[in-house]
Amino acid sequence: MKTYILYKTLYFLAVLGQTPEVRDIIKADTVFQRFARSATEKLHTLPTRCKEDIDCYLSGWCWSEADNRAIRQELARLSGQGAFRQMIHKHLRRCGKFRLYDSLDDAAYLQRLWQDAADGMNYCFHAYMKNERLLYPGIDSTHYPANSHYYRDLLHEMMLMVERRAPILFFEAGWTIAGELLEINNRDEATRYSVDRLNAPAYARVASTRWSNYPYSAVLVLGEGPEDSSVRLSPHGKYRCELAATLYREHKAAYIIVSGGHVHPAETPWAEAIEMKKYLIDKWKIPQAAILVDPVARHTTTNFRNGERLMIRARMPMGKPALGISGESAVDYIFSQKFAGRCNKDLGYLPYRNLQRVDGFTFRFEPVENSLQVNTLDPLDP
Repeated sequence: MKTYILYKTLYFLAVLGQTPEVRDIIKADTVFQRFARSATEKLHTLPTRCKEDIDCYLSGWCWSEADNRAIRQELARLSGQGAFRQMIHKHLRRCGKFRLYDSLDDAAYLQRLWQDAADGMNYCFHAYMKNERLLYPGIDSTHYPANSHYYRDLLHEMMLMVERRAPILFFEAGWTIAGELLEINNRDEATRYSVDRLNAPAYARVASTRWSNYPYSAVLVLGEGPEDSSVRLSPHGKYRCELAATLYREHKAAYIIVSGGHVHPAETPWAEAIEMKKYLIDKWKIPQAAILVDPVARHTTTNFRNGERLMIRARMPMGKPALGISGESAVDYIFSQKFAGRCNKDLGYLPYRNLQRVDGFTFRFEPVENSLQVNTLDPLDP
């Protein structure tokens, strides 16, 4: 899990570390060697100096603005080298995970990707060392009380284990610690499911879908947790599934997309989308191949974004509108300036276009390809 979740959240660093020619250049670079030596020294000295002092570890591992400035400058300088150019154009720009930066030249592009990665590591350090600066405090917190003796001792032992692995590249110690922090807090939501495996039947059906038979490509069902860990699917979720099933049977849309992760209450064992899919199949006899599942979204912003990612991955027609279903108060929120502001704050863009209300429970929208953009500040739903 530790490696896989960081591939999802900090994909840029994964590419840096696994592109052999680039890795060799980084290992030989004097600026990056200085940061690598500093990281090695911290791995050796901080466990003894800090012991159970979490603030000591936090100040030791967070990337400072001075650090980031030096790293950005060196990446910009290296961006013109052949190995870096090939990495940028063959692996990074093509993947779609950094679409918001497509207009930047290569130097600025690498600088932006590093800053996002550093901010993502710093988020993990603050969130899962001290339980602070959380994106969604009510559901994202540490599993253990952050200031307890048990947790401070656990962090100390974790640091000793990281030291034994002897990371090599300048960022690998921080990358490893970020992954360990997620691991010890059971925050593996983003990697509990293979989204491609879950959606394989629907992906296979898309190629033969006659889109002209449907006014909408899909019905996106936004989840809502039951606030009770003994309840698998909330009454809200059941109502929304009923409406989605009705629209599907009326041939309003070719697919149903259910979206919602392990959200309410915090660390619930049930993923909203998984339970909605089961309910649609068992109760409403919707074919499995007509259902797409997003089992990680934790907010209305990422219900939109993740649903659209599935549309793009399944190769649905991007110009065809989709329908969305939620509760009446939630739809009111979607059409408020507050929601637009939250999208711009959390995602950096609006994850839809041509948004129109249909009735109290439904709305229509068109997907946007910016939804592929990874969010390094949300490791539970990147």
